[in-house]
Amino acid sequence: MQIESVQLWSDSTIALAWINTPPNQLKTFVGNRVSQIQQLFKDFQWKHISSDVNSADVLSRGQDVKEIAANDLWWKGPDLQNMDVATPNSLRVSNTVSDQCFTNKLKSISKVTLRLNID
Repeated sequence: MQIESVQLWSDSTIALAWINTPPNQLKTFVGNRVSQIQQLFKDFQWKHISSDVNSADVLSRGQDVKEIAANDLWWKGPDLQNMDVATPNSLRVSNTVSDQCFTNKLKSISKVTLRLNID
């Protein structure tokens, strides 16, 4: 069996924006992790999933056992085929760039000018 494509999903628009950013533009800690992620998953496609349909979040919503037992999202997962999904490229252009959590991890751009007068 040949795998045609692999899709990775995250409900974090900030993490997806970081993954879509060149690591050298990010502060060291985040840049190093982004670099590793980009290398390990370079042939995979990243997509955004809304938190309300993210089956991984079901247990964190404070449901009791009966509610979880009856929760189709938990047992079957989201209906990905009928979802309007966003890719990291479209997310980065949106409000994520102005999000403080995203911009705090960008390296600051410094401009240094040297003027030398030799008499």
